[in-house]
Amino acid sequence: MKPLQGLRIVSVEQFGAGPYATMLLADLGAEVIKVENATIGGDPSRKTGPFMLGPNDSEYFQAFNSNKKSVAIDLRAEDGKAALKALIGSADAVINNMRGDLPAKMGSTFSTRRPLHHRSNNRIDRGRRPALRHRAGKGDR
Repeated sequence: MKPLQGLRIVSVEQFGAGPYATMLLADLGAEVIKVENATIGGDPSRKTGPFMLGPNDSEYFQAFNSNKKSVAIDLRAEDGKAALKALIGSADAVINNMRGDLPAKMGSTFSTRRPLHHRSNNRIDRGRRPALRHRAGKGDR
């Protein structure tokens, strides 16, 4: 059994630290659900070359998103916001590495997500450390 098996993480991420961090969490057994921007055809790294595996699928994207599940959601649309709320309600943690002003514009800050997040008190936001210490040293679960 992997150390983070049974942990569900919802991640709104693109490029850089977010995809790398959640790749490591997924490699350690966490179920990572990556939320991609439906309005632009998914994560921009899908189209990042030079090495393409096919249309809308690059080696760069595959390298940073192994072992993850993906869902494309328009977070500005009301049904997209409702879908994200449902995902957050089922998660143990939420990771966000959106540009600094976007979470507030989209109603996706920690304070707006907190009432939806019933399973734990975990907070993982851009530039902050994960509050997953309760998982450390507990052995197999």
